[in-house]
Amino acid sequence: MKYLFLLLIPVFLLSCQREVDEELPQQTQQELLREIIYLDTTRPVGLDTVDKTTLTYDAQNRLTQMLLLDPFDGFTVLTEFFYRGSSKEPYLQVETSREDDDLEIDSTFYTYSNNLVSADSSVLWSKVPPGRPNLELRYRVANDYVINGNKVNVSRRTYTYDWGNSTPLDLEEIEMSFTVLQSSGMIHEERCDESGGIVFSDYYKAVFTGAKNPLKDLLPVYPVHLADDNDGVLGKFEHYWSSEQFGSGPDPYIITYRSQNRADGLPLYIWQEDNWSPTIFYKIAFIYR
Repeated sequence: MKYLFLLLIPVFLLSCQREVDEELPQQTQQELLREIIYLDTTRPVGLDTVDKTTLTYDAQNRLTQMLLLDPFDGFTVLTEFFYRGSSKEPYLQVETSREDDDLEIDSTFYTYSNNLVSADSSVLWSKVPPGRPNLELRYRVANDYVINGNKVNVSRRTYTYDWGNSTPLDLEEIEMSFTVLQSSGMIHEERCDESGGIVFSDYYKAVFTGAKNPLKDLLPVYPVHLADDNDGVLGKFEHYWSSEQFGSGPDPYIITYRSQNRADGLPLYIWQEDNWSPTIFYKIAFIYR
């Protein structure tokens, strides 16, 4: 399913603390991505590819498929994008996940206003043989996004279904607001209960590098974002947990990034450091067409 927090930043990138000698395909000066490769530096060369995502485009250079393959677990995720006419924004995204005989299909329909997503609705079907051999409806989620000044109000309705039952088991309705605090470059997220009381309050902050985002203009853009987050690559991301004041309270979750870029600013490699995980083992490589 789609979780709004992940939409704050277009791409989360894994990386490592040391270089690897993995032989990668010959690079070109094209701007369209062909592959995204995750490398585990603790594994021997030739066995260090954790997963690989291959991107496919149509004649208008619109992203049509992203195929993720995990060579060790046999896990695959195929994400397909569908367009109407010459529109650059997909109206439908279908994500198909397979692992052994398990299957999940998550379909999301998009509505736009001024090139930003104003509403989305997702439907998740799943089968888990041998007990559940057929696809069955598990979730339906609908989100509406309304911009009001520097605030984005979000209404979410989630319907949960029990196995073999076409009647919703549960309905959860959540009201959220995301306020972009321009002076500090932060986003403040609040969630309210049915009576309007605030039950959740988090802060996010992102700092962007001069590197270009290789996925810019390829994926749907939501109104909940910081300035430049669809143009640049993350240099630092900070998440301060529920009801904390910025800079105080329990340790926040902080990710720092560094990149090796082409002359035109597009990244070749990106590394990540995580203050919760002192040992980082992964590196991501970008291969262009």
